[in-house]
Amino acid sequence: FRHGVISRHVERLDVVKADGEALSVDAESPLFHAALAGQGHFAVIERARLRLCAAKPNVRTFIFAFQDV
Repeated sequence: FRHGVISRHVERLDVVKADGEALSVDAESPLFHAALAGQGHFAVIERARLRLCAAKPNVRTFIFAFQDV
């Protein structure tokens, strides 16, 4: 949550519309925002270009084993 939601870091999307047309869209396109928020109703996201941020050199990993599953 430190850097916001993941959709704020998307720079470009390759999408396929319902009619089969493949497009590459950026933040200036209305289809860009519709594809991010539309849950597949406006276009299927085929590829996303993300802006990355630096990660700490040490990362903790937690493994939980559940006996009742």
